[in-house]
Amino acid sequence: MSGPAGVHPSGTAPSRAPSRRRTTEQSLLGRLLFENFGLKLLSLVVALGFYASMHTTSNAQRTLQVPLVADMPSPGTQRSLVSEVPQTISVTLEGPRTQLDALEAKLDPIALNLRGARDETVTFTQAMLAGLPRAAKVTRIIPEVLVIRWEDVIERKVEVQVPIAGQLAKGLEVRGEVLVSPRQLEVTGPQSYAKALQLARAEPFDLTGLGEGKHTRNLALAAPPTKLAFEQRHVEATIEIARKLATRELLAKVQVIGLARGRAEPAVVRVVVAGAPERVSTLKPESVLVRVDPRAAGADPMKPGSAVMPVLVDVLDATAQSDPPQVVVRW
Repeated sequence: MSGPAGVHPSGTAPSRAPSRRRTTEQSLLGRLLFENFGLKLLSLVVALGFYASMHTTSNAQRTLQVPLVADMPSPGTQRSLVSEVPQTISVTLEGPRTQLDALEAKLDPIALNLRGARDETVTFTQAMLAGLPRAAKVTRIIPEVLVIRWEDVIERKVEVQVPIAGQLAKGLEVRGEVLVSPRQLEVTGPQSYAKALQLARAEPFDLTGLGEGKHTRNLALAAPPTKLAFEQRHVEATIEIARKLATRELLAKVQVIGLARGRAEPAVVRVVVAGAPERVSTLKPESVLVRVDPRAAGADPMKPGSAVMPVLVDVLDATAQSDPPQVVVRW
């Protein structure tokens, strides 16, 4: 059986607490939003204005790279640029943040007129920078000054050097010097650079695996120093490989040919014989002929006289040299 109207079946009245709570929260929110609304709106406007001011009128700094474009002399000019011209210079700007933020990563290039090939000093200024915002100010340029230096181009000859690498088989050796063609090369470039270069160096001549005989190779030259150029990039080198020679020293009397009364001073010289080991080891002193020939020197045997003459050494299957190489002959 239902109870009286407005009375819960359990005999208690329905709870009105949730409804009152919602009403209280809405009332509190309304007061927070609309109480002193004008003052709060003014505070919001001031905050937005301050934010906008910080991002529109505040100054900032920015560093950019400005390209350099060099207008060089026409081909064939006998002048060479010896100072370095950088690709860019560093420019630091100060100005309104919004204007600097709108700049591209690089400003317009600066053109350098170097067609005259003359020494000069370039001082970079703000007036040389195109595309700057009106309110921007240049605070630093690196480098601020650029020194341009030129030199006359010259040509000169330098010796070619061929180093030797590798090892020969036992009992073999390089006979004589390395023959290089051409022996000298022409180098072209700025005067101070060309004069400082002493040698043109070729790649090494590798002896590994070579046998007796002459060997010729085409060798590449090492690249010349910067700003210099060789007339060619390769040279031809020839090396002679032969069996190692043994040496032996002998004392021998100098014979004066064609003059019965002729005598040499000194009368005995030291002879160094070089040849195959088996030949030199069995060589006897009497097998070596040491002589001077006054007739070949134009001496008149009918008149007494004296002359300095070269000593001639004859030996079979070997080579020999006299020490001293000349003697005084009297007759």
